[in-house]
Amino acid sequence: LPAEMKVYLTEMSDPFVIAAIFYAMEHSNKMVVHGNVSPSLLRNIEEFQAVWTNWAPEQYKNVEITADNEIEEDFDKEQKAVMAFSGGLDSCFTAYRHKTGKSGRQQLDIEKGIMVHGFDIDLKDEITFKNALKKNIAITKSINMDLIAIATNFRQMKGDWHIVHAAGIAAALSLFSRRYKYGVIASSFSYDSFDLNIPWGSNPLTDNLLSSKNFEIINDGSRYNRTDKLELLINWQEAMDNMRVCWQGEK
Repeated sequence: LPAEMKVYLTEMSDPFVIAAIFYAMEHSNKMVVHGNVSPSLLRNIEEFQAVWTNWAPEQYKNVEITADNEIEEDFDKEQKAVMAFSGGLDSCFTAYRHKTGKSGRQQLDIEKGIMVHGFDIDLKDEITFKNALKKNIAITKSINMDLIAIATNFRQMKGDWHIVHAAGIAAALSLFSRRYKYGVIASSFSYDSFDLNIPWGSNPLTDNLLSSKNFEIINDGSRYNRTDKLELLINWQEAMDNMRVCWQGEK
């Protein structure tokens, strides 16, 4: 992460529990955490495991999680949010409707976006990431949202990306729980797709189970399909000029 973001970072081990949960479910029967973990997260993770072991019993099994200390993070913070921002249609839609006051009672004060190098763009591909970052900064700047670039080797754990990606995103957002109350993941599929493409890693049932008492993960926008999303954004020129319509985009 950028050095200046240090003051935003949690000292809890919650992000690493979230990041490692699928690896543990696939390769072990126990996770031991040498650090502080929120008991509320562990309670939610227990239910998270129940869902995924039912959806993919041939791949995952329940694991016991223990920690040196179970304690809730205790920081006074404003009701602000941080979101994952890839520059695709889904994240552009979520950013735009919240930053322009079009979210009704679902409105969140999204202060920053996080773009992660090492998810859809390989860590070794610095040129593609640099070009995508430049486009994303142009998009977010136009709605007064700061964008932070971070990097991770999360994918080196070799999990099924179609399933594990939401845990990676939630873990990245949870790093910032010292500052923010909410972490926002833009929806991948809409409720009218019937099955939400399950088992797909990011969905409105299990994303929320990656929350703790003091940092809530929110799956945003599942009530809208992709046509609805594009209709809202059609007059947002910066998005139309710079949106990534595939992981790579134009070099």
